[in-house]
Amino acid sequence: MHENINLSEYSSLQLGGPAAYFFDCDSVESIIEALNFAEAKGLAAHVLGAGSNTLFADAGYNGVILHICLEGIHQSANHIHAAAGENWDSFVAYTVDQGLAGIECLSGIPGYVGASPIQNIGAYGQEVSETIVSVKALKIENRELLTFNNADCDFSYRQSRFKSADKGAYIILEVTYELQQNSEPQICYPELAKQINSIENYVDKSPQEKLQLVREHVLEIRKHKSMVLDPGDPNSISAGSFFMNPIISQSEFEHLKQAFPEMPNYPNGDQIKIPAAWLVEQSGFHKGYTYKNAGVSEKHCLALINRNGSTADLIELAEQIQNDVQKKFEIALQREPVYIE
Repeated sequence: MHENINLSEYSSLQLGGPAAYFFDCDSVESIIEALNFAEAKGLAAHVLGAGSNTLFADAGYNGVILHICLEGIHQSANHIHAAAGENWDSFVAYTVDQGLAGIECLSGIPGYVGASPIQNIGAYGQEVSETIVSVKALKIENRELLTFNNADCDFSYRQSRFKSADKGAYIILEVTYELQQNSEPQICYPELAKQINSIENYVDKSPQEKLQLVREHVLEIRKHKSMVLDPGDPNSISAGSFFMNPIISQSEFEHLKQAFPEMPNYPNGDQIKIPAAWLVEQSGFHKGYTYKNAGVSEKHCLALINRNGSTADLIELAEQIQNDVQKKFEIALQREPVYIE
């Protein structure tokens, strides 16, 4: 256990004040120990992974941080079991090296394995809900160990029961994925498909070679948008996409289309998904936009970046964007990062 740990060192945004108490938890027993400590002190507890989707207050956190450091990957047939503290991109690299298809398009996403079911992370035509078999978790209330199957998780776009109905009720310990051996990668994203189709003799390559090529090109696309953490790239000092792509009804879309006929859109069941980046840019927040010591990435309108500023600066900018998008399009943008104070 550590005291007064600077949380900016545990955040991809490099923001936040000190945590009163900080536990590195590398076992279920150490997690329970930290929870018991918090209860004995009468303090709130927050579970932290890689800090890539977390925004800490400038004043810090007067509670107990449980930093999940659980490690381990093991395989049984097409089922891959990964501990919650495993680095997500390293895990994806491992599966690609094993010739297992299903999460290769999720390469380069920062964070830990444990966050993948919570957020139902997705990118370039894939979502983890398509491959998750089960989630092992600790119920905070009574320290009970439970296993949730895929249906139990209530997955939807960037959502799960762990982020909505049961937010803060469980600590993810391990996730099991079902991936496909010797299977062709499924490429649904137009930008990625264009790059892959331009590769000479791609169709003649082995399934594993194709998986590796897809991973490499996803990383290339993400790096071009500064969506891969890079100490040498100031545009990557972010939490990735700050806003979720809003999903609206068909009637709402038809109404908006009359005023904005050029509005890009994608079908989402019987609803319509609108790119949040387009809404942000059309509301006047262009790439490189600066507000105090925060700003919009020069590479991608959805990434808000820290320019040696404060959490307060970033939140003010986010609120400006949300207010202006609401005024212009009557759409309420939802933030992706979790704010901890």
